[in-house]
Amino acid sequence: MSKPDGKKSKKAKAKTVVPMSRVVRPNKVHGPKPDFTPRPKKTSVEFVSTKAENIWHGYCGLVETAGIIFCVSKQEHSSGHEFRAIRVVSAPVGTELYGLAGSRVYVSVADLHCLNFRSPFKEGTPDYKRQEHIWGFFNQLFTKMCLKGTHAQKVEKEVAT
Repeated sequence: MSKPDGKKSKKAKAKTVVPMSRVVRPNKVHGPKPDFTPRPKKTSVEFVSTKAENIWHGYCGLVETAGIIFCVSKQEHSSGHEFRAIRVVSAPVGTELYGLAGSRVYVSVADLHCLNFRSPFKEGTPDYKRQEHIWGFFNQLFTKMCLKGTHAQKVEKEVAT
C-alpha cells in the first residue's frame, strides 16, 4: 500500500522483489596460469677462502686449494669431545681427490698435525683407504708449505724457546 503522498512504506519497500536476472560471470582468461612456484629462501653467501693455512689452523668454513673445495666444521665425538673435521665438498675430474666428494669420510685437524697416518677404520677397508688418501694429500701439501715435518718441528721448538 502506498501513502497518500505517493511514497511506499518501509514494509512495502522491504517486500519489493527485484527479479533476478541471470548472474553474469566474467569470462575465463585463457593462457598461462599465474606463477605459484615457491621462491628460494634467502641463503647466506659463504666465503670460500683460498688459504690452505686455514685448514691447518682449524678455521671453520670453506677452503679451496688445488681446485678442490674442503669444509672445516666442528664435530662432536660420542664421548662429548669436540674436534674439527675436514670433508671434501667438491673434487672435479682431474683433481687428486676426484671421487671423494660427498663421502662420509673426514680427517680431523689433529690427525693432520701428526707425522704418521692414523685412522679409526680397519686397515684395508674402503673408508680407511679414502681417509688415507685425503690425509696423504694434506700431508704432502703442508710439508711443501713447511708447516709439517721435521723442519716445522725444529722451527716450533726455536720459537718456543
